[in-house]
Amino acid sequence: FKPAVVNRVVTKNAELFVETEDYEKLAKFIEGKVEDLYGYVESSNEYDYEGRAGRSGFMTIRIPAKDLEAFITSIEGEATVRTKTIKTADITSNYVDTESKINALVGEQSTLLDLLSKAKSLSETIQIQDRLTEVRSELQYYEGMKLRMENEVQYSSVTIDIEEVTHAAASGSGFWYDVKTGFTDRSEEHTS
Repeated sequence: FKPAVVNRVVTKNAELFVETEDYEKLAKFIEGKVEDLYGYVESSNEYDYEGRAGRSGFMTIRIPAKDLEAFITSIEGEATVRTKTIKTADITSNYVDTESKINALVGEQSTLLDLLSKAKSLSETIQIQDRLTEVRSELQYYEGMKLRMENEVQYSSVTIDIEEVTHAAASGSGFWYDVKTGFTDRSEEHTS
């Protein structure tokens, strides 16, 4: 027994938390970069909290998956990236199952059309047409599902959480670094 070779169908997405000294400049840079890559901004929210020095924002963008790493590198050149998460998901089995269902439905549709042309009574015609309507509806559903999966593979989703700060911290500093350092310092005090 020799297993069949299957091309993997994989999605790749990213989440970034970034700090910048100029929110507006970074947002425009991101939008321009997305446009250059023939991507699009799926959603964008901006918050200006009272009592805070800067604005915060949240963007979800879609860019060609082949450009994901280069896009992230360009963001790293414009802002301080505090966290970066890249997630991949293998959707091969769902994709193959969907293709199989489409093929089966196309076959059934062909058979029903052949039977419809040979129907001898009105009741047979109505029964075949009813089933044909169901098959076409299912076929549309699975074809739409397949297109969505293909889009998810071709276009990565990148979620960017932007925080405007008065001074963008270098790596090894900032709020989370201070929290970690505080815990580490206190734990060392208790072990001494």
